[in-house]
Amino acid sequence: MRKFLIGLRTTKFDIQTLSLFLYYKNANIDVVLVVDELKKDVDCGIFPKVSINKSTLTEVGLYVELEKLGWLCGDFGLYLMSIKYPNYDGYWLIEDDALAASESLTTYLGLPLSKNLDLCAKSFLNAHSGWVWKESAEAYFQVPIAKKMSFSIVYVSKKFCLEALRKRIEYVELYSKNNFLNF
Repeated sequence: MRKFLIGLRTTKFDIQTLSLFLYYKNANIDVVLVVDELKKDVDCGIFPKVSINKSTLTEVGLYVELEKLGWLCGDFGLYLMSIKYPNYDGYWLIEDDALAASESLTTYLGLPLSKNLDLCAKSFLNAHSGWVWKESAEAYFQVPIAKKMSFSIVYVSKKFCLEALRKRIEYVELYSKNNFLNF
């Protein structure tokens, strides 16, 4: 049977985060906390945690020198989930202020797997001129207008996630060789 994992994206462990964790766990869904620990460590007690920190990101080969790294690079949480929990076919990343709700939550969240989708998000929009990745995305993908997506609830297949990680690492290698345009 194909399985997915939910990662709750957060910067804290409080009653709201715990309630969301238990909401999914009580629906018999595998869930972990994906904690941005770039500024401070977060004690999650006995609950499973994927830590987003500079040491782990550097070890994986990702770029860590942006000021708002945790906010701008939400995909990093997905990469770390796929590395730490490789026995899943897909990964959901859900922010701690968002909720996936359905009478049949497991079936609903399993739809991308059953339809062999690689990426699902709430919405895709034209990137605005202030979006930090707009120019590099348009140049690299040779598109007139880059798209961006709402990242509050997003799904990626394992295959897509690992390929995106490979490309991210490739960009870091280009950048480290002073190829700023590609980065």
